[in-house]
Amino acid sequence: MVIQRWQSVLLFLAAIFMVLLCVLPLGGVSDNGSPESLTCFKATNMLPLMIVGVMSAIMFVIAIFLFKNLNLQKRVTLAACILVVASIAILSITALWIGIIWPILALIAAIWAYMRISADQKLLSSYDRIR
Repeated sequence: MVIQRWQSVLLFLAAIFMVLLCVLPLGGVSDNGSPESLTCFKATNMLPLMIVGVMSAIMFVIAIFLFKNLNLQKRVTLAACILVVASIAILSITALWIGIIWPILALIAAIWAYMRISADQKLLSSYDRIR
């Protein structure tokens, strides 16, 4: 069996990566170097990051189901990519560099999905020319 719509898989991966950003700890700070004084930072502690992360994950899931309208699917994916870039900016301001891996992976998957959607659109338009 061959997967026909890889962009759906990639959009799902991007949504999973953004959910992981919201759920997993982003980093920790220790007062005196002992493990007992370790303070973990999560996206739930930073409201703007949590809002951007949840909104982008929801938009990626919505984009999966817009396969019948490729132009709208591309626009929703691009808007979600902008939110992912915003989450990267928020994380870079807070200097929590270890947690920045999830939005970067989501951005890579989303850009790859966008390219696959564009390739599908070109393929469908070439079939329309043949008819």
